[in-house]
Amino acid sequence: MTRFSVAMTTSFSIFFMFFIFSCKSEKTGSEISVLRCQRIVSTAPSITETLFEMGMGERVVGVSDNCSFPEAVSNIRKIGKVLDISMEAILIQKPDTVIFTEYHSSKVPGMKRLGIDSIIVDHSTIKGFISSVDFISEFCSGSLPYKNYSDILKEKEITGKAQLPLKVMTVIGREY
Repeated sequence: MTRFSVAMTTSFSIFFMFFIFSCKSEKTGSEISVLRCQRIVSTAPSITETLFEMGMGERVVGVSDNCSFPEAVSNIRKIGKVLDISMEAILIQKPDTVIFTEYHSSKVPGMKRLGIDSIIVDHSTIKGFISSVDFISEFCSGSLPYKNYSDILKEKEITGKAQLPLKVMTVIGREY
């Protein structure tokens, strides 16, 4: 082989390897794509606030109409009210991940059929909230800046019990 053909073969091999390794890996079944949580839709204010606190705010492309904090959510597309999420509004955002509360668990199979990763988090209790932080962190490949975020929350929960009075909120009905 001439030097030219060796150089061309080497260049082609390098280009081919770069192309293969830079492609998004799509897997079937219960396996999920390697590149997750790049375009996230949040279906509840507690999820949105959690994502922003975990440093993932720039990845959020859709939030519920009920989201008002942090201030940056005012510039993010709305997908409907917490109890009346529009699946079409979610799909328009072209998310790769949708995070639902348990209330929306029936929507997860439809999202998965469309190739969109969907997870359900429990924000109905403090324990559920704390475990959801770990779950989101693990699901999003552990690439978050707050690896021990749930430990900080657990510490605040323990120390906060003695300092804060008990507050209760009761919601009756839902009117729009």
